[in-house]
Amino acid sequence: MTVMISKIQETTPILKGVDLHMARRTKKERLLQALLMIEGITPADAATTTSAHGKPYLIDYPNFHFSVSYSGVLVICAAGKMEMGADIEQIRNINLTDYRQYLSTTEYYQLMALPAAEQQLQFFQLWTLKESYLKMTSVGLSGLHHSISMQFSEGRWWLWQNGIRNKDLYLQHHYPTPGYIAAVCSYEPVPHAISWVD
Repeated sequence: MTVMISKIQETTPILKGVDLHMARRTKKERLLQALLMIEGITPADAATTTSAHGKPYLIDYPNFHFSVSYSGVLVICAAGKMEMGADIEQIRNINLTDYRQYLSTTEYYQLMALPAAEQQLQFFQLWTLKESYLKMTSVGLSGLHHSISMQFSEGRWWLWQNGIRNKDLYLQHHYPTPGYIAAVCSYEPVPHAISWVD
């Protein structure tokens, strides 16, 4: 598996609206092209379509899986031989009660028990892990965030669903630059290192 991140070049005036969307889309396409070439796939031969749940995949390459996410000025793309999901978030101040419906009861009360200064980072750790899992499974936000629970024990993150710990799943956080957090989820080992692409 390979994980790449790219930064949208900051310009003056600050990118907003359509310009930011186009800059993210261009970076996303460049990252995917780089990952295709690593796998020996000619980008021009890589026609994409989407699953019933909206997850993109390559029509003629069933063993090439990828996931793309962006937030702020960063774009992440992960690719490999097994299904995976990637998510990146710009850490910002949020009202945790607005996200209560997406957290398991255990997650919510553990968050609320933390000192206020730690709650935001812990929330985004949980959020990116859950999003990466839901993207991997092609379910997305409709995937009932509250029915899965992320818990840290034995030196790593675990996904729990219906009271059962998934021991086959690899979950890895990345902290690409201050103020951002990313997570990748897969049934194949997730690298600790990420590659930066201009």
